[in-house]
Amino acid sequence: MIIEKDTVDFTENFDDTLKEPSFLPALLPNLLLMGSEGIAVGMATKIPPHNLGEVIDAVVATIKKGKVVAKDKKKQKKETEFVIKKISLIASGEKKTLSDKEITPDTIGFESDIEVNQLIKHIPGPDLPTGGIIYGTDGIKESYKNGRGIIKLRARVVVEKDKRTQNETIIVTELPYQVNKAKLVEKIAQLVREKQIEGIKFVR
Repeated sequence: MIIEKDTVDFTENFDDTLKEPSFLPALLPNLLLMGSEGIAVGMATKIPPHNLGEVIDAVVATIKKGKVVAKDKKKQKKETEFVIKKISLIASGEKKTLSDKEITPDTIGFESDIEVNQLIKHIPGPDLPTGGIIYGTDGIKESYKNGRGIIKLRARVVVEKDKRTQNETIIVTELPYQVNKAKLVEKIAQLVREKQIEGIKFVR
């Protein structure tokens, strides 16, 4: 079903058989908050989840560095006032809405001069639900700047020593995001069997 309100521009889909929105408007960028993973024709995406508070701070910073742009320059002031009024209503939590006559989303746009380096101050990196350790920030900066980057993750471990036997136990307290525990145990056991890892008595 297509809602014919002309709120956003529509473009051709991957095989030009349908029209799809060029972006989905929302109060918050849920794609960043929830993350996403998928593959399509000739393209793939893997976006990690981010911290709610940090994303909100980045949105506020983007708005502060931005400006409303009206397609009709004569209405620039009026359209800007409408957007400021709308933001104020949302921020105050009031349920009052502006009249349909005032809503003209097809006649305005928004531009921001904020740069990636400024956004990184608010969003230093992904916020992964399973914890772990991110090694280095270069991959994060690269992915934010160019849309592609490698983020290296490691498990967080604690080593406990048995005073009686002097044996050490490596306890994994946090796993890298999307690592399957069962497959990890299976892989470690396989490496032990193949003698690529030595000194491990058991894995559980």
